[in-house]
Amino acid sequence: MFEPVRLHSRLLQSAASFIALSLLAGTAKADDAPPPIGLETVTVTGEAYALEKSLENKQNSSVVSDGISADDIGTIPEFGLGDALRKVPGLVLQINNGRGEDEFLTVRGLNPDYNTITVDGMQLPSTEETTRAVSLDVLPSVLVSAVNVYKTWTVDQPTDAIGGVTDLTSRSAFDNPGQHFVAHLDGAYWEDGEKVHSALPSGQGDFTYSNTWGNDFGFVFLGSYYQRSSSTLNTYTLGYSYYPYSGSGTATNVAALDQTSTTATSTTLKPSDSVAGLVPVPDRHRWYWYDNDRTRPGVFTRFDYDDHAMFHAHVEGGVFEFVNDEHRYSQYLNRVGNATITSDTTGSFATGSPEVDFDKYVQYRQLSYIDVGGGVDFSDNERIELTAVYGVGQYKQTTDEDQFTAPTSTTYGFTYNLDAPTSALFTPNNEAAFMNPGNYSQVYHLNAVDTSMSHLPEVKAEYTNNIDKDSTGLGFKGGWSWRDLSQFYYYNQYRLNPNAGTAPSLATIGTIPVNVPLYNGEGQTLLLINPNAVTSYIAANPSSYTENSSDPLSNTVNNYQLSEMINAFYVEAQYKWEGLLALAGLRYENTDTNISNYLPVPFTSTSNFQQTATPNHYARLLPSLNVAYDVTDEIKLRAAATQNLARPEYSQEAENSSASIAASDTSATETVANPNLKPREATNFDVSAEYYPAPGVAASVALFDKQIHNEIITTSTTIQNATIPGFTNPVALTIVTPSNVDKAEVDGVEAALSDVKFDFLPGPLSDFGGIINASWLNEDTPYLRMSDGSFRKLPALLSSSKFVGNVSLLYSHAAFSGQLAYNYTSKMPISFDTNNAANDQWWAGIGTLDAQVMYKLDDNIFFRIQGKNLLNGMPQKVVGINQQLNYSTLDNGRNYYAGIGVSL
Repeated sequence: MFEPVRLHSRLLQSAASFIALSLLAGTAKADDAPPPIGLETVTVTGEAYALEKSLENKQNSSVVSDGISADDIGTIPEFGLGDALRKVPGLVLQINNGRGEDEFLTVRGLNPDYNTITVDGMQLPSTEETTRAVSLDVLPSVLVSAVNVYKTWTVDQPTDAIGGVTDLTSRSAFDNPGQHFVAHLDGAYWEDGEKVHSALPSGQGDFTYSNTWGNDFGFVFLGSYYQRSSSTLNTYTLGYSYYPYSGSGTATNVAALDQTSTTATSTTLKPSDSVAGLVPVPDRHRWYWYDNDRTRPGVFTRFDYDDHAMFHAHVEGGVFEFVNDEHRYSQYLNRVGNATITSDTTGSFATGSPEVDFDKYVQYRQLSYIDVGGGVDFSDNERIELTAVYGVGQYKQTTDEDQFTAPTSTTYGFTYNLDAPTSALFTPNNEAAFMNPGNYSQVYHLNAVDTSMSHLPEVKAEYTNNIDKDSTGLGFKGGWSWRDLSQFYYYNQYRLNPNAGTAPSLATIGTIPVNVPLYNGEGQTLLLINPNAVTSYIAANPSSYTENSSDPLSNTVNNYQLSEMINAFYVEAQYKWEGLLALAGLRYENTDTNISNYLPVPFTSTSNFQQTATPNHYARLLPSLNVAYDVTDEIKLRAAATQNLARPEYSQEAENSSASIAASDTSATETVANPNLKPREATNFDVSAEYYPAPGVAASVALFDKQIHNEIITTSTTIQNATIPGFTNPVALTIVTPSNVDKAEVDGVEAALSDVKFDFLPGPLSDFGGIINASWLNEDTPYLRMSDGSFRKLPALLSSSKFVGNVSLLYSHAAFSGQLAYNYTSKMPISFDTNNAANDQWWAGIGTLDAQVMYKLDDNIFFRIQGKNLLNGMPQKVVGINQQLNYSTLDNGRNYYAGIGVSL
């Protein structure tokens, strides 16, 4: 019943036929063909030059890959490395919801959990709390000299590579022999500036100094600093109810789905409920204003020794930080009771419940590592390499939170409008009461800290013989790698609740007298809690507060420790003769994990958690085969068949949360990790055809198929009549946990066309060039078990986009160069609801437009300007049966840079 439709066989049959015909055509390969007549050498600079070099690397690669040349990777101002990688075909960067920067890497539209990021072939630890994915906004773009994205896998690479492996090549003094100095300085302007907290200058600067002594020794040191002072507008519509509406006029007290009302036919959407034909009505609208100061300092250094005969060695290390000091102000209205519907998109509620919040988040992330390695060259094509790396990823967030509410009342009734203009707008009937701080009483004050840390030591030893780029005949590679990850997460909160009858009003404590503009507020503004006044009031009235009784539970159930040791042995053979390259390998990988966390005892308990240790072990034998054939000097064909993995997120394996119990005490929900999760396992097939008629000109098409077993999704199971300690009556307990499910399959097509210089056009038009690339996915997804035990087929894989693409227009003439780049990512699912598909959350499709211009004054000095997000693309979460309803919208605004670069 749940067997996926087999699309890969048709895909591969067609691809095999195409390759066979090309191979037959290639038997007439013209080794003796005369060279092209009248081919003119074209000089390109800036982005065009970087692209030309990356195309050359792609052509010479032994696997399906893409990349970006780093000659110009640091000459365009980017917040971090994520921004720079937007230029690579097939890559998408997921924007962090709160920070608004390019953070997680998606290869060919696939979930970041499917991919691995390495530096010089060695893995990096995560700087996040719950995920393995490396946050690229922590790393400055000037760190790397090149980025290569390997879309087919080889056995000497990390196995978490269903999507691909992205390898960052660090800078070396031998990149520029002799003494070399480069520096950049930019000022930045953000349209959405800070208005409440502070207004620091925005900009960035970096420098790189390197020197070589003789031919043997080299040293490079770089430092970078980025500062951004800006604001973010955010609006949330937290959930929807669905009402029947005939369109004949005002209707009151209508029965509804998911309506908190005694007259409703159902208070919760069930899997069998259909909302088709019903009118969506927003449950809550929340306005946000974020003031942010973001800084990203980083340093890197590397020492090299190379006698260019037999011995070479290096020591490198770096420390990179990201600090986000965020002041988040919000105010919301919550509907109460039945709706009065006046149209498909408008209506009102007679009663409402308002709230005012403040949160100060200081997020600190740090990635640091040291890499020591070296090798011995026994001959020109025989060597042994040994590398040891120790990396540490840290995340820490401190939270100061205040909440004030007003009692439910008809005073806070409101009208709503779903068409105003991009999200639901709530307009209070009595705005003066809604904005009166004297009507709001303090609920609590919270201080919390959550911390995670990853330690990742890794060792790799490798022997190669006759497997170099220029080697022919039979070659061999063998190696061993060991890594021992340890990850821990710790949460601690201290919440103070006012004693009964002592809660001060917001007017008593004080507000900040600043009006902040809401882009969908039609003149409305926010009440802004003064956090310093709250702290002072509590300090002056300590006897009026009591610590929250559930703090000990909250400070227990979330915490975990995870260890994961991986030992791997691999062998690889290469055969290369004339235009044929075959690379076959086998990797044996042994994994031991141990997870210590707090599980409910008994399993149905929502209040009793005991520490539990869960060991796990699995071993896998993983093969890879990559074949490339040069049909002619211009045409290259590739094919690959591989098997690899994608391990679960840390939170899926280890992190629990305390229960949420309904006010009626008839139902409860708790989230429990699954330490026995298996890794996803994929069998991958790839074929590609590439055409390189001239330097800087390329066309390629790739087909890929991925059959994924043990896919991981979050499921829920409801236990009827469960006994909960502390509650008299049995409840319906819903356990939410990640689980391995049946297979998923992904078929895809990736196409790219590049010409860095349109020299076939007349006059000034020949100074332009262009890039266009796109990826399409077709997914055969697993089934999700719903809360009533039924199954539904998922519409897509989590965090995957079915289409990604980008188009760039290049310009290069004499001292001028520039680029206009448009990137588009189609919608992608964020979470799937086990009650009803209408509650699934998605990122809406989004397009961004960037532009930059550079002028080279001479060989040593250049000037540059850049505009980012020129179309003011806003990341938007959507819900509804057709994802037509706004759930949240983030407005980060446009931004501009202007600066100078010096190279000596």
